[in-house]
Amino acid sequence: EFQSKVSVTLLNKKIHKPTDDKILDVESVPFYRFIEQLVEIITDLLQYIKSQCTPSIAALDDEQRLVEEKHTAEVNKNFTNVILIKYMIMLVKRLNALTDLPLKSIMDDIIKKIDLFYNKKETPIDIEIKIHDYCIQTVNTIVDQLKETEYYLTNPKLDFLTNLLKDLIRKRDNARGLILVSRTLYAKLMFDYFNEREDVKDIIKPGWLVGQNGVDYQNSLSEQDEALKNFRKGLSNVLIATDIVQEVQSRGRARAEKSSCFLVVDKGSKNYVKEMTNRLKELEMLEALKSWQQIPPDQLQVNLQNIQNTIINQWRQQEEIQQIMQSCREDPETMDGKVSCRSCDYYLGELSWIRKRNNNYFISQQQLVERVEVERYSNAQIFKEIQVNGKVRCGNKKCREDIGGVQQFTDRPDIKEICALACKKLKFSIKDTDNNDQVSTHKKWTEVKFKIRELEALKSMTAIPDQK
Repeated sequence: EFQSKVSVTLLNKKIHKPTDDKILDVESVPFYRFIEQLVEIITDLLQYIKSQCTPSIAALDDEQRLVEEKHTAEVNKNFTNVILIKYMIMLVKRLNALTDLPLKSIMDDIIKKIDLFYNKKETPIDIEIKIHDYCIQTVNTIVDQLKETEYYLTNPKLDFLTNLLKDLIRKRDNARGLILVSRTLYAKLMFDYFNEREDVKDIIKPGWLVGQNGVDYQNSLSEQDEALKNFRKGLSNVLIATDIVQEVQSRGRARAEKSSCFLVVDKGSKNYVKEMTNRLKELEMLEALKSWQQIPPDQLQVNLQNIQNTIINQWRQQEEIQQIMQSCREDPETMDGKVSCRSCDYYLGELSWIRKRNNNYFISQQQLVERVEVERYSNAQIFKEIQVNGKVRCGNKKCREDIGGVQQFTDRPDIKEICALACKKLKFSIKDTDNNDQVSTHKKWTEVKFKIRELEALKSMTAIPDQK
């Protein structure tokens, strides 16, 4: 029992609890009333885009249902609906962010995304030209109206957060702040917000950190490393991040001694109620831990061993199931299958061309050269054994969807450039026994229903003469 108490004491010393751990609520009722009219305008815009879908779709402002509708359109090769629903998903994400992010930043981002969707297509289809022009006209009208209001550049929650950060940074030497957000969109736009505020430029020095596979915004591996280095050195003192921040926490920065933890929510909101409920559950958990400390050490060891054995057995069963599933997957060399762009169904290549190396799934750039478009970076980015030379886009001039990256293995001189492909941007078609196409889409390569061959071993670069 004494040893158990000593262990708990040592654990508490290792894991520093925040000196401040508070839920801070912000009064935002007037702002919410102001937002209602803006929500109506954007909802009308969504309704207009929805009316152009053929066949019609049921979803309007539910992001998950729109994602499902887009998937259905991709499987059914309905390129028009894929494009229209993509616009709708983008708008719904920004609609849901109106109460959290600066309205100027959101409107600027909408215009940027609309132009990005449109301009990367060499020959956009007629309906996209119509939707693009209508959206730009509507958003510009919104911006003209917002410029005359007090909420164009900021909102009550952001003002509260800014003042809180200013106060904490001024009071503490070498202060660091970590802002956790749910989406890459929030990380990027909040970073821009702090950079654009002249009154905090010498106080709040923001950085942002997101994963390399984000939907709206991404950081490459080298950009992630740079953001972490700048944060450690103090070149940035506020890091805005998604769950990629586990990288930071694992290195101790987010658990620094004498740290503070604040949750900023709207007064009376669902988040406020949810977090208060979580606090009560946390208190219940602490009570349970206290009772756990009263268990005799021998009995505790037996209990823990039983739990450990149960978990290990579950892992083994799952591993066996995975191995069985892997062995049952069909060999692409014996299959009649193809890989296409998920958005427009443009043929990219054969299933048998795909190779795997570690977590990298790719097709030789030589095999895809006539089916894709490559946008090269001015400077290649190198991370470990991979050199990233640019982006790969669908070769359909009406689509030009980003589908991966142009890369090289620096430790494999025998392999020329490859196209590393994003599984979530592809569609797989396989002929069944009746010669019908069976179409499938997957978020991750580990979910595909066929085997993917490993990259062949390095061949000798010089021939060895025969010995007689």
